[in-house]
Amino acid sequence: MQLKNKILFFMFSTLFFACDNSEAQNNNINISSGKKVFIDGNDIRTSAGGSRVLYIDGNDIRPNPGGNRLLFLDGSDVRPEPGGARLAFWDGSTLRRTPGGNILLKIDGNTVRNANGEKMFTFESGNYSQVQITAALYHLNPNIFKPSAEELAAAQAAIAEGQAWDNEQASNTHENGNYELIHAMEDYKTAGDCSIKWQGSRYVVALGNGEQGVAIKRDDSGYRLTGVLGKGNCLMGIFSGKGNTYKGAWYQSPTANPQSETYNAVAQQISDTPFNSSQAGTLTFTPSEKTLEYEGKVYEVSSSNGQTGLAYEVGYQRLGYCLVIVLGEHVALHNLKIEGDMISGEIVGNNAKGFVLYNRK
Repeated sequence: MQLKNKILFFMFSTLFFACDNSEAQNNNINISSGKKVFIDGNDIRTSAGGSRVLYIDGNDIRPNPGGNRLLFLDGSDVRPEPGGARLAFWDGSTLRRTPGGNILLKIDGNTVRNANGEKMFTFESGNYSQVQITAALYHLNPNIFKPSAEELAAAQAAIAEGQAWDNEQASNTHENGNYELIHAMEDYKTAGDCSIKWQGSRYVVALGNGEQGVAIKRDDSGYRLTGVLGKGNCLMGIFSGKGNTYKGAWYQSPTANPQSETYNAVAQQISDTPFNSSQAGTLTFTPSEKTLEYEGKVYEVSSSNGQTGLAYEVGYQRLGYCLVIVLGEHVALHNLKIEGDMISGEIVGNNAKGFVLYNRK
């Protein structure tokens, strides 16, 4: 998320929050009277040139460089650590406890409002990242990111459910159906409608533009369909990683019988460990500059059989990993978020990319 405003009061990268004392609480959120915070690049300070109170280390928020992790930005989720329980969720410029859940704060231009729309405080205009805004809010009041005991228990239960995805596929049939394309961007404006069907060990996904593929459902709550698409003769793979082992299957087409294989590889270092596959030859993974929903890693893949394609790895050691691979001339990766009857997300291919939003017919 980037917050863009028309007026910049400071020539350097700083952000100033000033409390509006008359309207500074809602949903147990309070801001200490007169409390201020400046964002100075990766440093959160009490004033311009003042003492550092927090440090932004990539997606981590720490008290200082090398200090203990206080918060971790996992895409739009705010967690205490990678794989930890969700503490809050950024829904655009709205901070919620969970996706579709209670509103904690709304960012309206340069004004931060509570769930009732009342002004809590303001900040100087600028263009700031999600992690910078999160760090500033954490300094103003860490309790914003402390769910109730009931909310925390629900988040931990969701993690436990997510840990079983490679066995249960988390109610794997209820996404079955046909979906109408109601919005799309870039190369996928003509993606057409979408059909999803659970078939034994994977979802079969088909778009109206002729792309077909396989997918697996994952996540700690809310769920996502993560998978591959392609046209023509493609080889598709879905693998789950626990410890140092990936287990999964190859599909010569979305509806073909699975050809199961197991690989011994360190999940975080697949680019350093070629996969020796009886189906695909020896696969070499090269980190790519492509991104997919701000999660995981996208790789360019080459096979000793002469095929090329793409791969996408997402997850954490604690919860397990998901690795999807597709080899062929026209291939793509997708990471689609499931919210009730709505499915949305990015599709990134070797020659196309875009965003799609579907609604169940």
